[in-house]
Amino acid sequence: MKFAIMFAEYAESVGFDITHWRKSLDGNKAIAHYDYAAFLCEDSEIDVYDFRDPELLAILASSEWTEQVDTPETT
Repeated sequence: MKFAIMFAEYAESVGFDITHWRKSLDGNKAIAHYDYAAFLCEDSEIDVYDFRDPELLAILASSEWTEQVDTPETT
């Protein structure tokens, strides 16, 4: 399974309703299943990742995509 990350504005400009897509915290980027957005994926503005790709997992866990929460230290 593959996923495509693109600028939200671009996805909307080509007709996608991204209301329910996962977006970066600032709303600038959106992620969609590759099969859904495949016709866009030849565009250089689209990054495609396998769902197991460590780079994708790192992106989605980053502060750009996931709110970072401080956890209390344990002693």
